[in-house]
Parts: sequence; structure tokens; C-alpha cells
Amino acid sequence: MMWMKAQVDEVRTVDDALVKVKVMLFYEIKDIELMLQQTKDPIADMANALTADVIAFASQLTYEDFLEQTGKLNDLESYPQLCSRSKSIGYEVSKVVYRGYQAPTQLQRMHDDANERRTRLKLSVEQEEQEQEMTDFKLKGTLETVQLQHKLKLEQEEHKQKLALYELFFWST
Repeated sequence: MMWMKAQVDEVRTVDDALVKVKVMLFYEIKDIELMLQQTKDPIADMANALTADVIAFASQLTYEDFLEQTGKLNDLESYPQLCSRSKSIGYEVSKVVYRGYQAPTQLQRMHDDANERRTRLKLSVEQEEQEQEMTDFKLKGTLETVQLQHKLKLEQEEHKQKLALYELFFWST
């Protein structure tokens, strides 16, 4: 089993963000005669196919989506050109390991700032929701108190009316 580290520079996402993608490739030679017939530089062939696959992967995604889906760069299914080319030159790729990305400082800072703003907005929304729930709870309590006071007042008035009727009835007999 052999391995090589590779870095694909200037990988452009669909929203024009440029990143460097780092991977490690594990492979072995399966057919030396086929390799000798098909290529003079098998490592360059595999590196070029790997580069094409990484560029194809990122070119369909926004920068944000790329960051969310980098785990897929650990799957051989993300490297159809690499697998095809390596097989055609007598090699077998057993694994590709995504080692990370590097974005220009300004882009990374913008991404970090955007994440910070989103986090602050989420916290603000949660705080507003909690405050609204507290206000609703207080208003519900106040409403229940007012309704209870109103009910007591009605009961007192009904009681006064009954007493008045009773006294009227009692005095008239």
C-alpha cells in the first residue's frame, strides 16, 4: 500500500470562492504491465484525475455548502475520474482521506463574521421568544385575576340582589 498527500489549489465554488483542498490518497499497483503500457507517469495521472474530481465536487456547491459537505470528500464515490483512471493504468485506489481546506484570510474572516452574526441573531430571536412567552404568561395571569375579580363582583351583586329580594319578601309579609 502506498500513499501520497495532495493539495488542489484554486478550487472555485459556484459562488466564486477560492479554496485549497488537502487530501491523502492510498493506492497500490495491481497490474504493472498495464501501467507500463498506459502511462509514463502514473502519479501525475492520478493527481490530475484527483484534481478534476475535487474541482467538479466544489464547482457545484456554494462556499457554505462546500464546508457542510466536505465529509463527502472521504468517500471514493466522490472521485469517479480518479477511480476510473487509476484502474485504467493498473492501480487501485483504496481510500481518499480529506485533510482539510484553506481559504484566503479575507474569505475566512467574512465567513467567521457571518457565523457570528447568525449566532447573535439566533440568540436575539430566542431571547425575544422567551420575553414574549413571559409577557404572555403575565398577561394570562392578569386576565385570570381580572376574570376572577369580575366573577366575585357578580356573585356579590347577585347576593345583594337576593338579600334585597329576601328583605322585600320578608317585610312585605
